[in-house]
Amino acid sequence: MTISTKRPGRTGHAALRAVAAAWLVAFFLLSVGGVRLAAQDQAPGGIQAGSHCLWRVQSETTSVYLVGSVHLLKADNYPLSPAIEKAFRDSQRLVLELKLDDVNPQNQGTILAKGRLDPGTTLEGIVSPKTYGMLRERVKQVGIPVQALDPFKPWVAALMLTTLKLKQLGYDPQYGVDHYFTRKAKQEGKEISGLETFEFQIDLFDRLSLPEQESLLLQTISELDVMEREFNDLVRAWVQGDTAALEKILLASFRDFPEIYRRMVVDRNRAWAGEVEKMLAGNEKTIVVVGAGHLVGKEGLAELLRAKGYAVEQQ
Repeated sequence: MTISTKRPGRTGHAALRAVAAAWLVAFFLLSVGGVRLAAQDQAPGGIQAGSHCLWRVQSETTSVYLVGSVHLLKADNYPLSPAIEKAFRDSQRLVLELKLDDVNPQNQGTILAKGRLDPGTTLEGIVSPKTYGMLRERVKQVGIPVQALDPFKPWVAALMLTTLKLKQLGYDPQYGVDHYFTRKAKQEGKEISGLETFEFQIDLFDRLSLPEQESLLLQTISELDVMEREFNDLVRAWVQGDTAALEKILLASFRDFPEIYRRMVVDRNRAWAGEVEKMLAGNEKTIVVVGAGHLVGKEGLAELLRAKGYAVEQQ
């Protein structure tokens, strides 16, 4: 989600809480940790160096496969490509951004605890009349009353709108790459672990300033009508392994927000690169599944590992 007030270029409370718990976690993992898809034209250069969102990193002792994930997909996005399936078969363990078993009822309560406003404070009272007025009109698209959002911070409202809209469009976290490989790994008895904790990922949003959160909400409201086209473009680029298009779609939105880009993307990529190096020092093959936006670009995980001297090849 672009945290901006610019217009996009072509570029029952109990029920609501249940929806929030089930869907917020799935969406904030999307792509680069919840950042809104940027407006896009087709990126120049076409498909780069391969046809899958998959990289093999080779050390002297083992290989690590990096798979770019889209965390909400449709049933007809399967089967996955044979190359990605082979990478999973060849690996002894699965590493995700967040181990999905950690998304339990106790941690889902963390979303509500951190995302809920203080007693006596409402969403209507902390955002501008313009933003709240737009929200009142647009929540009708996702089938909830605006009052149901009043107890929550703007970042929660923004992610809730997006997840509910994507659900209407047929995208479901149960078909996400993370869920798919988690199920397979459990069936085959493979080790599963995560790179980050649940609370760390929630804090990525909760530590945004109030102006940043309101901009996030305003941009989300403004772009509900184009979300289907944008998300379809993302999935198409992911299927084709089109790194230039993925970089444009997923990272261009950060151009005007270097500090947020550093916190949400660069710092995390650097931390993950260190973890992948530990995997490469061993002798077990590992498949690492993270949001596709973390693998592309000059500061993406693939390039960071290449700069450290490892052989990195898109498959």
